[in-house]
Amino acid sequence: MIGGLVHRLPGSPHERHDDDALMQFRAHPLDGATLYFDRTTGTHVRLEGPAYAASTRRAPRVVQLGLTNRCNLRCSFCFRDRTLTSTWTRAEILAWASALADMGVLELGFGQGEPLLFSDDFPALVRSLARETPLAINFTTNGLRLDDARLDEFDGAYGQLRLSYYDDNDPLARVRLLARRKARFGVNLLVTPDRLPRLGAMIEELVDAGCRDVLLLGYNGPDPALQLAPTDDRRLAAIILELHARLGRELAIGLSVCFGRRLLEVPQLPTGNDCGAGDDFITIDSEKRLLPCSFHATAITVESPTHALAIWRAHRARRTHAGLDGCARVRLPLARAPALLEMDMDTSPRVLVWQSFASNHSSSYTLVGEFSTAAKSAAYVAEIQALLERCSSNTEHERRHPDRPAPQNLWQLLGRDGDPPAAAWLVEPRNLAFWRPDAVLAGGRRVLVHADSTLQTFGIFTHLLLRRHGRILQSDDRWGRTPSFVFGVEAGDAIEAVRGRLDPSNTKSHVVGTRLYAIIESHAIEYAAPIFRPFPFALANLHDSDETLASALADRQPLPSRKRRTEWTLIEGLPIDNWNHQMEQLAKDPVGSLARIDWHHPYRMPDRLDAHPLLGSTIVRSEGAPFPAALQAWFSTYRMQLVAGPALRIRVMRWTGSEATERPFEGLTPEHIAGLSRPGGSFTVLPYRSFVDILPRNPKASFAQLDAILGHERQLALAIMAARPLADALARIDADLDAGKS
Repeated sequence: MIGGLVHRLPGSPHERHDDDALMQFRAHPLDGATLYFDRTTGTHVRLEGPAYAASTRRAPRVVQLGLTNRCNLRCSFCFRDRTLTSTWTRAEILAWASALADMGVLELGFGQGEPLLFSDDFPALVRSLARETPLAINFTTNGLRLDDARLDEFDGAYGQLRLSYYDDNDPLARVRLLARRKARFGVNLLVTPDRLPRLGAMIEELVDAGCRDVLLLGYNGPDPALQLAPTDDRRLAAIILELHARLGRELAIGLSVCFGRRLLEVPQLPTGNDCGAGDDFITIDSEKRLLPCSFHATAITVESPTHALAIWRAHRARRTHAGLDGCARVRLPLARAPALLEMDMDTSPRVLVWQSFASNHSSSYTLVGEFSTAAKSAAYVAEIQALLERCSSNTEHERRHPDRPAPQNLWQLLGRDGDPPAAAWLVEPRNLAFWRPDAVLAGGRRVLVHADSTLQTFGIFTHLLLRRHGRILQSDDRWGRTPSFVFGVEAGDAIEAVRGRLDPSNTKSHVVGTRLYAIIESHAIEYAAPIFRPFPFALANLHDSDETLASALADRQPLPSRKRRTEWTLIEGLPIDNWNHQMEQLAKDPVGSLARIDWHHPYRMPDRLDAHPLLGSTIVRSEGAPFPAALQAWFSTYRMQLVAGPALRIRVMRWTGSEATERPFEGLTPEHIAGLSRPGGSFTVLPYRSFVDILPRNPKASFAQLDAILGHERQLALAIMAARPLADALARIDADLDAGKS
């Protein structure tokens, strides 16, 4: 789910209900103010002035809780890490809610996954929370499981229901249902550049359907196509003001706090210059980890409500940037709360009154690299681990000695003077310590850096890999595909013991002699790695494969000849015109160009490079010398995939958005696939995603035809892999294990 707390336009109306006549306020101390809140109407009364100067906040106003990590939609822009587990029980939620209320929390919002999938008795849980605690209970839903009977079960016990607007959840029909039932609800609407031209019409449709509350959200994440530019901000501000002028009596328009002060033209509540993440509100996810907000790069496991509030008190003044594009905070190493608040706090007495309820915010990172030798892989991992430990030690020292100046970035942490040669060194040590990867492994010539849940793709890992002349095989996946990996372990007489220690439910393992081969999902890497480490092992990344370990091992495949090497490199999101322009720049001044990105090493270019456009990206066929790390570094702001070998498989994937099984690629027929692909091509429709696999007969012609057929479609994922991904991975693993024996 994506959402946010609200900056409300002054004067916006809220529908009154029969049970709203008698308001009961709870007091909530703030720093230099006191807030009174009525959970039935969402009315806030904030009192400021000399009489409240000594007041101090004792708890966050809102706790956003990831009740479950399950969802029945698969939206490309969602930053919910789909590998997280859901550990909450009904009894725990009731106990936590009661304790948080006693500590002073006013609202509890359910999001992250789809709350209605938590259990069939979710409405009963909401009724219990409303009956047994003074909290306002809010939840954000895609509405797919809402109907008259389910709404009856809630019996109006929630503060507000937020409906997320998706193109594939028939939002207008769901708005009509909620309006007909007189539910307290609002609509969360993501604003993107593509939606701006029709935003006004979309909101008018919502009003006509019965919606009286719209919360506009900005995109937080790495996809530039979804981010609003400054010119878009100005246009959005004009749209909001025009809508408010025409519909102000019918519609409350809210802005996510992630907009910050970007929309200066729009009146907003004068309650401070900060979004409030980690102070006014906190997030506790489905694995009981505390984050300042759902997008933040810092996550700390908490054991109890008391522990959560202790962490909140220790960190609330930091006000750190979330670590991804879209965050409203400036990138300051440490910004203390008083300094921020003093910028627009009025010392004269005043009363602010507004109505709103809290809404909810709702990514994994993988880097797979390859070196020329296993020793170089091990050296890279040792460097990363030493850096992570140094960051952790520095963070602990900073906590114990807050009066001493701390290094502002990794460059300073290592004691280096001057400006860093690359932006990758600008990471704050504390962020890298808090959000260290779940796995940093060297297995044979390949290395793996993987974090199951992160909102910050630290460039330092890629930067150091390339500086050590490693090559990127796969980097950062913005499409939410859950990666898996193949491991080969030379375990000798301990082979059965190793196999027995693996999760008994893991049936994707196979023994051949003294070697164990296993396919490990990303979320199990942290568990499996200690089992493999005592033995020689090798690893490889794996895309989906129809082959089983047994069948791939029975039909082994030789590695491609190195005499006339052919490789494929996909640079995601790089249009062919950009490739041509950047290659022209590099050709004019190769030494100076690469020096600007801190590359000072000799390298050899392939004998031939043929670049082709493919669905908004560039795919390159190279012959001769390996595609060089220097060239990957030159294009390192883009995501990379590399296949070492002439036989290529192209996968085009699209999230279907729901459990529907309709064919999602309009215009692409099985006949097209048969014409484009050698035997082995396929069209697969699954509940949450659909994909087309093509083994191109004539790659250049296949790329052009795919562009012609699918070029108009948006939000397509693109991947390249070996023609037989599992067989290729096993061949490379065996080569590494054999080399280790010699």
